[in-house]
Amino acid sequence: MSKQHITLNLTALLSLLLPSCDTALATIPPDEAGDQGASGVDGPPSPPSHDDLLSVRAYPQYLDLTQNDGDLSEGQDVRIRIVGDSIYDSRLLDGSEHSGDRVFYSPTMRDLGSWATAAEPFPVNDDFYYVVLVDGQEVGGLTQVSIEVTPYLYVDAFEGHDANVGTLGAPLKTITRALQMARPYSTVKVNPGTYDQQNGELFPLTIDYPVTLHGDPANRGGADLSPGQGPSTRISGSELYDLLGQPIPFALVALGAEVTINGFEFVGEPLVVESQEVLSFGVLLQGEKHQLLNSSFRHTGVGAFALHGESTLIEGCKMTDGNIGIFGHEMLTNNRVRGCEISHNNRGIFLERVNGFDLGTTDDLGNNVIVDNRVGFHVSNDMWSDQKASGNTWNEIPLLTGDLSYLEGDGLVCDVLETQYERIDYSFGSAAQ
Repeated sequence: MSKQHITLNLTALLSLLLPSCDTALATIPPDEAGDQGASGVDGPPSPPSHDDLLSVRAYPQYLDLTQNDGDLSEGQDVRIRIVGDSIYDSRLLDGSEHSGDRVFYSPTMRDLGSWATAAEPFPVNDDFYYVVLVDGQEVGGLTQVSIEVTPYLYVDAFEGHDANVGTLGAPLKTITRALQMARPYSTVKVNPGTYDQQNGELFPLTIDYPVTLHGDPANRGGADLSPGQGPSTRISGSELYDLLGQPIPFALVALGAEVTINGFEFVGEPLVVESQEVLSFGVLLQGEKHQLLNSSFRHTGVGAFALHGESTLIEGCKMTDGNIGIFGHEMLTNNRVRGCEISHNNRGIFLERVNGFDLGTTDDLGNNVIVDNRVGFHVSNDMWSDQKASGNTWNEIPLLTGDLSYLEGDGLVCDVLETQYERIDYSFGSAAQ
C-alpha cells in the first residue's frame, strides 16, 4: 500500500465516451470491480471486453487516494466510507466501506424500470462523497466525486433481440425498440445491418427529444464501402406521415430539438400514394439544432426534408440518383449545408418560400459538391435575399444556367436557373474536373 494519505479535497473526473470516439476505451467488468488495495493493482490491467451500457476512457478507473498528501505508517487500516449513493455503481452506496487506496469505479446502467418516465433524462453526472477512515477513525472532511456520464444503447440486426437490455453483449434488434428505451441526451449505437420491416422496424422511425443515432459515419452508412468490404448500416423502409395535411412517406422523422443522425445509408423505394407512384423520402428535420451527418441517400423522393428549421446542420452527406437531394421549406435562421456531395438528382437543393440555407460563406466555405443535377440549386419563388454559397464545386464557373425546361428535360444539366443566377454568391467556387 502507498504510504500517502488524503488531506486535500479531490474531485475525480472520468469521461465516459462513445467507443467510436476513442480507440483506448475499456470498462471494468463486475468481476474486477471488487475492493482492491494497492497490492491488488500492479499497473493498468489489460482492457477487458465491453459488456456495459457505459464506457470509460482508458485506465485507471478508480478513486486514487495515492495522489493526496500525508504519510501513513505500515500496518494502518485505511478505508473509505461512501456518503450518498453512486447512481451507476451499485457497490458505492451510502455507508458502504471499501479498503485500500485504490477503489475501483465500475459503472452499470440502472434497470429501465427504475426510471420514472420516458422523458426523464439520464443524469449526466454521477455525484457522491466519501470520507477516509484510518484504523476506524475519520481523517479530514468529505471528498466529492463527480463523474461525467454519457449512456448509450446498442442495436444489432444480426445478433440482437428486443427482449435484451441493450448492452454490447446483449444488444437490441431494432432501432424502433432502442428509441422507445432511449432517454434524452443518450446515444443509440447501431451496428451494421439492414433495418427494415423484415427486421421488425416500425416506420417512420420517430425521435422527438434529444437523442443521437450513431451508425457508421466513416463510411456514410456504407455508401463509401467497396464491394465485399462489409455490410452497410442501412435504414430501408418508410410509412406515411402527416406533414402539413399531406401524407408523405418518410423513413425517419426528427422533431423537437437536438436530434443527431450520424452515419446511415437510406435507400428509397417506389410507393403508391393517393394513386400516384412516388419515391419514399429519407429524413424529416423539423425543429431546431438538428444535425444530419455523414449519411447517404439514394433513389429517394427527398433525401433530407427540412421544415421550419433553425440552426440545422447537414454535413458530410451524399445525395444521389433521387428527385431532390435537400428540400427546405420556410427555413428560419442559422441553417447550414457543409461538405455534402449532391449529384444526379432532378434538383440538388430545392428551397421553397425562403432561401434559408447557408451553403457557405467567405469565412466558412461550404465545401459542397453540387454537380450533374438537372438543376443544382433552385428557389421556388422570388428570393428574399442573396444566396450564400461560397466555396463549393459546381459544373462550371461561372455557373452553368438553364431555364424551366431543365426541370423536366432528360440529359439536361445546370447549376442554377438563369432567372436566379445574379442572386447566387458562388465566390471561391470551383468547376468539377
